[in-house]
Amino acid sequence: MKLKCKKIKGEHVIVVAPGYNFLRYKDKISKFIEENNFVIFGCQNIIEMIIPDYHFWSDHTRWEEFGHLINEKSTFVFSKIFPENKIREHWKGKYLTFEKGEIKDKHNKTNHWLVAKPFRLNSKEAKRCRIYHKGETMFGCIRDIGTLAVFWAFIKGARKVTMIGFDGYTFYLKKDLDDEKVSQHFYGLGHTDGFIYNWERKQDWDRYRTFRLLHKYCKKTFGFSFEIITPTVYDKFYNSSVLNIETDDNFTKWKEPTKDEYEKLKIKNLKEKNKLINYKKRNK
Repeated sequence: MKLKCKKIKGEHVIVVAPGYNFLRYKDKISKFIEENNFVIFGCQNIIEMIIPDYHFWSDHTRWEEFGHLINEKSTFVFSKIFPENKIREHWKGKYLTFEKGEIKDKHNKTNHWLVAKPFRLNSKEAKRCRIYHKGETMFGCIRDIGTLAVFWAFIKGARKVTMIGFDGYTFYLKKDLDDEKVSQHFYGLGHTDGFIYNWERKQDWDRYRTFRLLHKYCKKTFGFSFEIITPTVYDKFYNSSVLNIETDDNFTKWKEPTKDEYEKLKIKNLKEKNKLINYKKRNK
């Protein structure tokens, strides 16, 4: 029996990530969604805020931790390399998959989640990390499920793609995260992603570069790009007019990194990159 899914082609897709700004502006977001006919894509642990039409998962840890919260009304979409036995721990029904093409690192080894160092326009790094698709297979140095869900919406024929909850890990000031006045996700308080702040700066720099590459590719290939309608560190793509959200001074202004700054934040120089910062408090 074929899996019944809500139509995507020709529809306006909303991609929802679990950023804290979803919670902060929940009333405006809920009203916006209720008054329009959208196809909703949800990423990872989002079910406490919204029941998506399509629910995307790629992280085994997140699935193990939050998979019991899923709603059977959603169509589930897993990475093609997601182990079947892991899926079946929380879901016994049919599901869809997305495929991310293999990327070769400088040693010609496969690396599905490669994020390269800063590269020159015509360098080997740039060629490896250029974003494109063949059929429904997505290529590029894309590490996060939210960006993959956005790309998938374009490939599936969406007529418009809007993003909610893509705050960025460093949207809020470090001192406010340290004091647990705010959060990196709609659940918990403080550093809920579990890494040191400088590592998250690198993550945001990598993702911003990926968004720029995806924006350029989508404009050229599909004739339009995406927008983010909740406050975000990725300010080039922020459209404040949709929800009429005023600028808040209590968040980090985007600052483009120099090559030296980025190099200092590379994996090999981050001895404490896996240091946890009490992020288990998010489950309280």
